[in-house]
Amino acid sequence: MIRVKKHPVKYYVNLAFMAGFWTLLGLLLVFVALGEPTPNDFGVADLIICLFGVCFMVLAIVMVRSYARNVPVVTLSDQKICFDDECYDLEDIRRVSLTGKVPFTLVINDQ
Repeated sequence: MIRVKKHPVKYYVNLAFMAGFWTLLGLLLVFVALGEPTPNDFGVADLIICLFGVCFMVLAIVMVRSYARNVPVVTLSDQKICFDDECYDLEDIRRVSLTGKVPFTLVINDQ
């Protein structure tokens, strides 16, 4: 049985960098918006900056979840090929057409 492993740099480091970047950017905006604790200074601009910060943190969670969901685990045995939970018998596959690389929209393509 052959199981495709996720490359440590191309998958896990990329995932950690993406999550860290958007989370830190969101936290930076929230801390800039809150600034020093003076209740009379909090205006509309601070509220908008704070909301953008929260949106960036939510974006980090959504992007990591989507990235992890769109990269399947491929398992190849003598009789079957499995993509996550979907398995196909190799005897049932009559023709395979290779379509080439498909760009992943959540990550910058380095071509």
